[in-house]
Amino acid sequence: MGSRGHVNDVRGGVRWCWWLHIDGLRVLLSVLVLCGLCVAGSGAAAAGPQPQWDHLVDFDPNYRLLWTVGSQEITFEIQARTLGYVGLGFSKDGTLSGADIAIGWIDQGHVYLQDLSESRSVASSHCKRRNETQ
Repeated sequence: MGSRGHVNDVRGGVRWCWWLHIDGLRVLLSVLVLCGLCVAGSGAAAAGPQPQWDHLVDFDPNYRLLWTVGSQEITFEIQARTLGYVGLGFSKDGTLSGADIAIGWIDQGHVYLQDLSESRSVASSHCKRRNETQ
């Protein structure tokens, strides 16, 4: 699985985008972390045009998952108000074993994103790191 990413500053937070290639499917994960701001109403306060999303799930007022399915790719965006981390995982059978996981966080003003895989059959706090960006 290959991956590459980039970071964009937006008003009130930071957005980073990461291309994941999972079983031949190209997945764009876009994460918008709002530093201390609410994710409310029609979306997060971000500069520039916003993509149109086919699907939206509000898990709570501070965490929203949006996605669109294209002919050869899926584009995800996570909008979260957090001082911790955000993550999204993909699994063939709903278990952690063999899952592809993207985790992002901000530490002292620096943005980090890790592309991980879990190769063991039990839940673990130690995943194999594939890539990290700052």
